Amino acid sequence: MTTTTENSVDSLKVLCGTWNVGAFQPKKKVEEGETLDLSGWIKVPDVDFIPEVVVLGFQELLKPTQGVQKPRTLVQMENSNKFIDITLYDNWIPHIQANLKKIFPNETYTIEVVHRYFGLGIIVFKRSHSNVETQVLHSATSPESSLDNHSSLSYEIKSISIGSVGTGALGFIGNKGAVAVGLELDIGLREPLKPCFIATHLHAFPGLNNFVERNEQVNYILDTLILSKIEKLESDKVVSVNNGKEDWKWIFSRQLSKDLYSKVQDYDFTFIMGDMNYRLLQKKGERHHSQVTNFVEQNKYDDLLVYDELRHIRSQKSFREVKKNPEENLNQPQDVISRDINIQQPVQNVNQTSELLFNEQFINNDFKKSWELVNTLMDNNPKKLYNPFLGFSESQIRFPPTYKYKTTSKAPFIDYDYKTYGKPVFSNKRIPAYTDRILFRVQHPKLDYDNIQYWQTYNKSVIKVKRYGTDRRLLLSDHKPVSASFVIDWKLLRKYNDKFPPVETSRGIILELPEDPEVNKKEGENETDPLISSSDNTDFTINPIYIASMKIQRWIKKCKTLIVNVIICTCLLCYLYLFQYN
Repeated sequence: MTTTTENSVDSLKVLCGTWNVGAFQPKKKVEEGETLDLSGWIKVPDVDFIPEVVVLGFQELLKPTQGVQKPRTLVQMENSNKFIDITLYDNWIPHIQANLKKIFPNETYTIEVVHRYFGLGIIVFKRSHSNVETQVLHSATSPESSLDNHSSLSYEIKSISIGSVGTGALGFIGNKGAVAVGLELDIGLREPLKPCFIATHLHAFPGLNNFVERNEQVNYILDTLILSKIEKLESDKVVSVNNGKEDWKWIFSRQLSKDLYSKVQDYDFTFIMGDMNYRLLQKKGERHHSQVTNFVEQNKYDDLLVYDELRHIRSQKSFREVKKNPEENLNQPQDVISRDINIQQPVQNVNQTSELLFNEQFINNDFKKSWELVNTLMDNNPKKLYNPFLGFSESQIRFPPTYKYKTTSKAPFIDYDYKTYGKPVFSNKRIPAYTDRILFRVQHPKLDYDNIQYWQTYNKSVIKVKRYGTDRRLLLSDHKPVSASFVIDWKLLRKYNDKFPPVETSRGIILELPEDPEVNKKEGENETDPLISSSDNTDFTINPIYIASMKIQRWIKKCKTLIVNVIICTCLLCYLYLFQYN
């Protein structure tokens, strides 16, 4: 087989997944000895795709009352010095490990991180390497299917950092917020490769006020999230853990050193995944619900995504502007068309902007009114529609909405009937929406995020999405899980430290950032130099006073809102009491 960029040692393969499990706890619901079939979620696109890192994010691991009682339960892993969250570990690790073994029968994945904060959780698995060439069995194939030899760098983990931030009740409780993991991977150069993974759960409910609150939460998370390093120390003896051998242990570092703390902007690239709760710009009612389901039944996902809040806020364009200049659609780069397990027929390409799919055809005036409300808010207070996802890209969505579905309390919690599997059964309580998403961003101080065409294309040149899909079969939650397979060309990322290369869009248009005459490459610099030097990182220095002030401001704001609501409710109750008494 010819070696491609995706299969060379210049690329890192990553599998990311997110799922709001609706407080489902397998330890209590699944019979002992049984295993949940998660192969549709932990799914790879090709037979030769062996992820080096598997990162799975969870939301609503516990009921709200349980989460408050046990925000964290850290214990020492058996036969190891790693510290893990036992609640997350006991419920999900056995099922994930069984599925990984089924999908990759000749591979061993060791547990690196099991981190939970209230109902939020994140698990990181790392592929173990040996001197023997290994083989991978695709999750959608049978044991008799073709196998492929594959070898790559070991990508040894040099350090791990973890962090969490709450944005829920009173502005800081962890029923909403984010958990994060930052890695340093050895790629054979002086500077390690540093990916950051964020699992988030944002404010719920439809409506413009809730829409604005979600945007503020994302901005707050990215600005205040601090990751603390867990140091790697050599152990006295080799310890066998998870069918693999390790000669080191992890401990939580207590040293006050600037090298032990990092922000999201300190990493080479970031993946943010989770139940972001962005809705479709629809009104409540059975008629609107049926309109959405009709789109889904006809596989008209592009038409449906016209009304997606997240696409709208990330477009940096109002609907009015695009409608005035529809010819701009022809000059914008196309999103990557990813394979989805549920799509049988190829879908035709559609014209779109760099971030937002637009369709000039509307079914009725109610859809137009939704956009007019958003644009009115934009005109009145543009700051409220600030794009918190600036620099982040997302692959083309070729699957139905992931929320809100009917659930079942009967095992095996999976619908194996293809007829039902092909027709999503939505709950009538909410308008279906794409609440569960995975976004990615290459980070560099010199990358101009104002040039939306360039960074969008550069993101997708460095990070290629091989699959972005969902698994409709799982019925244990009102959310469907979402996963994405990424191939990261870190060689390209390392090659251009100061000057970014010209990139070509899918339409053959060459995009190039203007040269900065003041920025000259220093003599003797090469690809082994760090991507982000200390001089370039001054803007992202951790300022405890600034972060503390932001948290205090958010807490005061939420307290003011709570006090006003309490006063209003008290006055209303007093009025009703006096009125009834009289």
